[in-house]
Amino acid sequence: MEAFHGTDLDHADSIIKNGFSLIEKLNRLPNDLGRGAYFFVENNFGLQPCEMAYRFAKIYGSNSHTIVLKADIETEKTLSINFDKPEQIIAFSKFRIQNSDYVKKQFNTYEEKGKCCSILKRGNLDGIW
Repeated sequence: MEAFHGTDLDHADSIIKNGFSLIEKLNRLPNDLGRGAYFFVENNFGLQPCEMAYRFAKIYGSNSHTIVLKADIETEKTLSINFDKPEQIIAFSKFRIQNSDYVKKQFNTYEEKGKCCSILKRGNLDGIW
């Protein structure tokens, strides 16, 4: 599967040289669906995945030069959510319900302490919660 990942120039160089690194950072909430590398793929939203990756990185990334990396992903080894399949929509909805109180509590803790993180910069949890 062809997929696109938006990032800044420094991270792009590191990814190209070393691959994606999932560093556990203290005092940082994971991305909304957990720790991992996030990609944009072909969709029916009107924008091409390369453009979506660029826009996401430009808005939520650092202020440096924005780069989009193209990756060929082996789908057999990939954990993904396909919202065209009703059973995956149901599973995701159950996950949201089971974890929403915890996530909201963590979000509020960050907000109360005034800690800077990408979730506070976005002002929400990507519309998931």
